[in-house]
Amino acid sequence: MREESLTTKELAIRLDTSSERVRSWLRKMHPRPAEEKRRRWHIPGEWAKEMEATLAQRKRIAEERKVVATVVSQKGTCAAGHKVGDKFVMGDRTPASMCSWAFYAIFPFAVVLQFGGSFPWGKDSDKITVACPDPENPVVFELRRLQG
Repeated sequence: MREESLTTKELAIRLDTSSERVRSWLRKMHPRPAEEKRRRWHIPGEWAKEMEATLAQRKRIAEERKVVATVVSQKGTCAAGHKVGDKFVMGDRTPASMCSWAFYAIFPFAVVLQFGGSFPWGKDSDKITVACPDPENPVVFELRRLQG
């Protein structure tokens, strides 16, 4: 009997992620010979389980190591209305009411902290200061890793 196979779209729906993320993972973990590169992916059940386990582990790590962004400085007039003291819990999506431009600037730093990394120029391995990209009205955020 033939094993169940899924398409990238079916697996993306099952995992609540994008088809592109599924394809990217497949290219890294299970490269195909050149003659098969143009064919559609049909994902064996064991690969789907492997990917589910990997994503579950990443989500668990992300929940254990929360990163909070706090506005520590704001000059001029912020278009998003951020004020000193505003706090945002960082995740893989823009937090509600956070300026998307600030999120794009902060996100790479938040991911490093979330997954246990640090920055060589930082004095404290659990925090880093990052500014939004608006040079006329800069908002400075402190990112802090919370130990959970």
